[in-house]
Amino acid sequence: LINKLQPGSVSKICTSGGGFKLRENVSAFQNAARAYGLPDAELFQTVDLFEKRNIAQVTQCIHALGRQAQRKSFNGPTLGPKMAESNAREFTEEQLRAGQNMVGLLNDGMNKGASQAGQNIGLTRHI
Repeated sequence: LINKLQPGSVSKICTSGGGFKLRENVSAFQNAARAYGLPDAELFQTVDLFEKRNIAQVTQCIHALGRQAQRKSFNGPTLGPKMAESNAREFTEEQLRAGQNMVGLLNDGMNKGASQAGQNIGLTRHI
């Protein structure tokens, strides 16, 4: 996959040998994906794929690779939505001042329904 997106990024692919040799393929993919632009947070660990420990992380990595390929104008099939280039927003001074007053309101009522007595449940001693 990575060689289709970035030809020559993995020069040697092991097709036979023990688990150690096959794990080297995964490691080579990870290094090439990192060089292609994927951040470490979107890569998976070798055991995630090889031992099927976290297939969701593997899937997330493949989708991240698809987004990066679109960003780099890959001329082939795409996977997933295109990564946003920017999300610039402009606010007036009036809007910024109004927002300063709203933040405090977000925390109002966060403790509704909880009582001080409820915090002591289980702490009473029977004599």
